[in-house]
Amino acid sequence: MARKDRPRHPSLPAVPAAPEAGMPELIFTTWSGFYAPKGTPPGIIAKLNADMIAAGNSPETSAKLDALGGSRDFTTPQEFAAFTASEMASWGKVIRAANIKIE
Repeated sequence: MARKDRPRHPSLPAVPAAPEAGMPELIFTTWSGFYAPKGTPPGIIAKLNADMIAAGNSPETSAKLDALGGSRDFTTPQEFAAFTASEMASWGKVIRAANIKIE
């Protein structure tokens, strides 16, 4: 997940981070996550979360992500839900301000 204090990307050390380029509020990253159906029992969510973190930290997955310049920022399901809500609110403002419409 995005953090304002993120330094230059290791794969692009000559490219300044947004704050260095005079855009301290710009946080643009790609991210991914996993969702379960509403009503999934908390114990199953916790197990899935633990299993996904273990898989993401495996040497094979770590090597692939490193080669692609990716990172692993694992969170709890509650933190991820809050992050998702924050992203929706933030990008919703951009969409409304730019009057972006689905065609």
